[in-house]
Amino acid sequence: MKGVGDGGLAARRAMLRWGWRLFRREWRQQVLVLALMTVAVASAAFTAAFGYNFPRTDEALFGSAHQRMTFSATEPQATADTAAAQRYFPAVDTFSTRIVPVPGEARRLFVRDTDPNGRFTAPIVAVRAGRYPTGDEVAVTFIGHSHLCKSFALTREEVYEVVATKFVIRPEHRYIISVGSVGQPRDYDNRASYTVYDTEERTFEFKRVAYDIDGAAQKIFAADLERNFGNRLFLGV
Repeated sequence: MKGVGDGGLAARRAMLRWGWRLFRREWRQQVLVLALMTVAVASAAFTAAFGYNFPRTDEALFGSAHQRMTFSATEPQATADTAAAQRYFPAVDTFSTRIVPVPGEARRLFVRDTDPNGRFTAPIVAVRAGRYPTGDEVAVTFIGHSHLCKSFALTREEVYEVVATKFVIRPEHRYIISVGSVGQPRDYDNRASYTVYDTEERTFEFKRVAYDIDGAAQKIFAADLERNFGNRLFLGV
């Protein structure tokens, strides 16, 4: 049964002729698109297969040693196990790993102690500039990108958050400090953030200062950027 407006066989023939003429006119472009899609799919498949089958080594995590021994022990048993391994092998590098909780965070921190001058592990922890701290020197690592004002202190036994905005860098501690953001804070304080680190007094301080948020937001709106980039300045998130 034919429906209303159905042109029947003549209409179908007209559509087929139109399609054939279109193909004859643009077949080169269609073949080119098909070829590009084929090359893209083949390249993606090859890259995925190559990456999956590429031989992996432990050198990135364990250096150039040929043997690895793992002990799940605490002191004093860990020291005794290490001494036994050192008696058996001519050269041994030791390192310890532990996972510690971070207050206020669901994820835990993986901490690893490695000798930077070890025979096998030195290449994987080598510094490209400067030097490692020695003796009672302290190590402070500053990081950005998170837009948060956060400080964490690490000892051999624990990791804890330093909540004070100004504090003294204590010996036998390592610090990881996120310095915040000048223009887009993420801690619900819409003031700009900067820091002062006094290497002589060994003090660190977060500083906050008000700025023209409305003016900065209007420039974002005028630049036709995502409006959320400007709106969030008022909230500090």
